Amino acid sequence: MFKPNELERFSLAFEPQMRALEARIMADVIRRLKINGEITRAADWQLHRAYELGLSKRSITKIIQQEMGLTYKQVKTMYRRVMQLGYSRDEKLYKYKGIAQIPFEDNEGLQQLISAVAQQTCETMQNITQSLGFAVRQPDGRIGWSPIAQYYQQTMDGAMLDIASGAFDYNTVLKRIVNELTNSGLRTIDYATGHKNRVNVAARRALMTGMSQLTAKVNEDNAEQLGTDHFEIEWHGGARPDHWWGGMVVTREELYSKCGLGAVTGLCGVNCYHDYYPFIPGISERSYTDEELAKMNRRENTPVEYGGKEYTKYEATQRQRRLETTMRAQRERIALLKEGGADEQDIINARARYRLTSAEYAKFSKAMDIPQQRERVYVDGLGNIGAGKYTPAQKIPKTVAEVKAKEPEILAQSRLTYDAKRGIINEKSNKPIIAITDSAIQNVQYVGIYGYTEEQSKAIQRQHKELLKIARDKNNNFEVALVLNNNLEAGNPLFGRDNDVEFGLLNGTNLTVLHNHPRGSGFSANDLKFFCQCDQVKTLTIVKNNGQVEYITKSESFDPKILSIEYARMHKKMIKRGTIDEYDKLINKLLITSKSGVIWNE
Repeated sequence: MFKPNELERFSLAFEPQMRALEARIMADVIRRLKINGEITRAADWQLHRAYELGLSKRSITKIIQQEMGLTYKQVKTMYRRVMQLGYSRDEKLYKYKGIAQIPFEDNEGLQQLISAVAQQTCETMQNITQSLGFAVRQPDGRIGWSPIAQYYQQTMDGAMLDIASGAFDYNTVLKRIVNELTNSGLRTIDYATGHKNRVNVAARRALMTGMSQLTAKVNEDNAEQLGTDHFEIEWHGGARPDHWWGGMVVTREELYSKCGLGAVTGLCGVNCYHDYYPFIPGISERSYTDEELAKMNRRENTPVEYGGKEYTKYEATQRQRRLETTMRAQRERIALLKEGGADEQDIINARARYRLTSAEYAKFSKAMDIPQQRERVYVDGLGNIGAGKYTPAQKIPKTVAEVKAKEPEILAQSRLTYDAKRGIINEKSNKPIIAITDSAIQNVQYVGIYGYTEEQSKAIQRQHKELLKIARDKNNNFEVALVLNNNLEAGNPLFGRDNDVEFGLLNGTNLTVLHNHPRGSGFSANDLKFFCQCDQVKTLTIVKNNGQVEYITKSESFDPKILSIEYARMHKKMIKRGTIDEYDKLINKLLITSKSGVIWNE
């Protein structure tokens, strides 16, 4: 029914909510520490304590309600949409057998099961949010469990005592608590067993439990109607060694005896992305022969040396997941240190550690020949949190180092300064306006954007089409902009003139901004100003009136100061060259050669 990458993407459906929930609760802890950090006497804290802890309990409840407002209808719709996709894939086998497949909407048994599974998932998610807390190391070295409200109380009591007694300063206490929070992560506990999981892991497990029930129902029904007792199991790279049966054809009995269907560690168990589907001997064709499977499995199990250690494909993907977890924790740490007003040097050090991990992640993935999955890191919604101020330690061209002494003068001359109250981006107006056609809208270019999943990039493509429709029908082919929030939801369209559009003040962070260029040109100086200096914006796209698309986005190492310096050095050439074609070439050259961490795709 489903490809492994489809199952993996579906398993992460709750990830943004879980990450947002974790981030907001952690930030609330740090914010209260910061607010009360000015209290210098233990007696004063005792007077204020009851009020503050009462506020924290109400705050926790509000955050959970806001971030976990999943309704039964939403979950049911999600299951239905995914199952409908997989349901139709067995249609070819039905045709071979001359049997009419029951249409998805008319399959009453499946529709009832979807409703039941959606209800079950909602109840599980409710249980998760009612048992949240942090795993904290106790004085005797053991890891103890602290429910959120209790953690607030213990943390604030300990922090205020440390600060008021003079034993530790605020910054030291802040760093300790930030490390404690990020090392644990927000967790949920099963009080019956005492087992604790990170909330995103628990949510993923709840979702995939329901998915396994649904796929089993469809596969069993299809096999029964097709009169077959055989199934083919999907093969995928990076599978764990005890899932050696990927790609094989097995009987119904062997699904359980050989593949462990229904077991936690077996087929369709925890973190398993294999699927299986009916196979009719003599009619169905195997995806891979035994010889092809043997060759692929040898390649998977052949170790590759890296850093003095050997890794199989499975071991490499496991290390990749660990590095992603480390990067998410490091990004949380940076955000919390900033929230708490930590010393600048501590924030710089945290960013440096994150960048080292990020560089190791890229290097390791390349050496192992496995794709990077940075969307797993950026799901936290923190955007370009790893970028910081320019420091000599960064690898930049010598020419930049030579002009460092003149940076204030260079930056003053540079056009890359941005007025947050106006927020204008524009297009050079030397060319005629291109009329937007139905064909241009229908054939808007798809571009896979760095740091976005394929599904997210397709969502942006749809928004580009909508933007061109609005520009044509409501703004005389002139400029229109859409601002997408962290969930890629668009606000009201912003209407501009023939060569610019004005935003005013932007709300939110990690924004994706789309706009059209009526004359079909590339990024302008004002585009770069807006992108460079507006911290709220992660990605800026152009959909030209002919349907072509360009984008620039901020990598984790993006440094606006470096881009400003690079632009200033090229500015004189722009003035001398004069023509729009030469101007475009210089901008493109800047984006190609930039060492600022900007990523450009035309």
